[in-house]
Amino acid sequence: MSKWNILRFAGKQTSLLTWTTDMDCYSFSLPAGPNGACPLSVTGENTICGSCYAMINRYNMPNVLNAQYLRFAWVKDRIAHWHQGGKDDFINTMIGTISEGVARSERPYFRFFDSGDFFHPLFIEACYEICKSLPEVMFWFPTRVWHKGTSDAWQQPLKKLSALANVVVRPSAISFNDAPPRVAGLATGTTVVTEESLAYGSICPKTMNGGNCTSNGCRKCWDSYGQVSYLVHGIRGSDRPVNAMSDNIQRKRQEIRDSFTSLTVERKVLNA
Repeated sequence: MSKWNILRFAGKQTSLLTWTTDMDCYSFSLPAGPNGACPLSVTGENTICGSCYAMINRYNMPNVLNAQYLRFAWVKDRIAHWHQGGKDDFINTMIGTISEGVARSERPYFRFFDSGDFFHPLFIEACYEICKSLPEVMFWFPTRVWHKGTSDAWQQPLKKLSALANVVVRPSAISFNDAPPRVAGLATGTTVVTEESLAYGSICPKTMNGGNCTSNGCRKCWDSYGQVSYLVHGIRGSDRPVNAMSDNIQRKRQEIRDSFTSLTVERKVLNA
């Protein structure tokens, strides 16, 4: 692990950023699901969250989950101590690491949330400061916090973030084959379709052809204009629900989550 990309927190360490091969750029990855960093995920029949790609395959590997939950614990700790240095520490750490990562990779693109989502309004406000400080980097944020009538405490910072010239905040559809959401103040939305013929706007060539964004000559997701459809990439490339995961996998995810919940509680005691 390169020294520039190390997050140390509560006696543990992991990479702060992850290199996402499919997108050929760095990203910030948090645990998916309503028990992770997706407070407004929607599950149920035919829902995209119900067969979330970020809760299957390599995302269930212990090293991946441990890294995601350590990042999550760190961000929550920084929010808990927002006015005691947590805000500046989080923002400055992210700015420095993203800047170096982009320089090293020679890719001026960054994605927040190849897994996870916004989980607190202060997190959105911090992302605004990060992106504003790095105008040379193009940022893409897929999100579902646009729905369920979220309060102005969420909506105002979300729209403020989206207004930056180097930021694309794309609202994600709730169910398979839904039209991409149109939300005032945000970029054009995205959806997941079960057949190519059901696509709206541009269909992601990577989900059709394999490879990555660079090999397919596409960076449409970082473009504010135009609908984007992804060919379904849930469990085994289908819309099979997440609850089809084996009991063993679900138990392992729960064990890792619980271990970091305990860590967060211990940190609160230490910082009391």
